[in-house]
Amino acid sequence: AAIAFPTLPPTPTPSPEPTPVKPTVRIQALVDKFRISGIRLSDTDSKVILNDHLFHVDDPVESSLGLRLTKIEEHRLTFVDADGNTYVKRF
Repeated sequence: AAIAFPTLPPTPTPSPEPTPVKPTVRIQALVDKFRISGIRLSDTDSKVILNDHLFHVDDPVESSLGLRLTKIEEHRLTFVDADGNTYVKRF
């Protein structure tokens, strides 16, 4: 006697997930929105007031993204993320 196996419905093919925005584009957009309220340049201890918070060079700015402030210049701030990508905020 032959054994009958139940037929299973076909497994649905998952729809492709939408392509996420590249982290670098997202982080640059965030950096572009930073509001600078003040800056103090010094040979040893430059600082900037960014979004109402005081930051020094090498301070984490957005820890969830691994974003750190790496350079403070007269009209430019430079940031680096956890992957080593560099972002610049000009003002």
